[in-house]
Amino acid sequence: MINRTIFFRHCGTIADHYTATLGQVKQHHWRPIHHFFLIFSLLVITLLFLPGPTLAGPKGGAITGGAGAITQSGNTTTIQQHTDRMAIDWQSYNINRNERVQYIQPNSQSISLNSILSNSGSQIHGQIDANGHVIL
Repeated sequence: MINRTIFFRHCGTIADHYTATLGQVKQHHWRPIHHFFLIFSLLVITLLFLPGPTLAGPKGGAITGGAGAITQSGNTTTIQQHTDRMAIDWQSYNINRNERVQYIQPNSQSISLNSILSNSGSQIHGQIDANGHVIL
């Protein structure tokens, strides 16, 4: 038994689907619902391979003035400030919705100056907490 499938192109799209079996030709028309599922499937596959959000807390922090420590644990970045004044250079400073940056400073008059070296603007969607002053 010979069974073959032939696709004809019309204006760059598949117009009709013909199946020939032992000299008999059956014609099946593509319905709009088929196109919907094809486009939907391609969209889902594309979204699966896209990278996730590029935000993920401040990156590349280096203390350039004063004294302190920078640690990250899960979605929280903690800056422990040991002097009244501290300066930090960041490669990027983005905070996603579920992320938190916490400044623990000596007192309410303490200042943390944060310089962001990235050429793109920062995106702050999460939370910044401090018991003193924080300048971005």
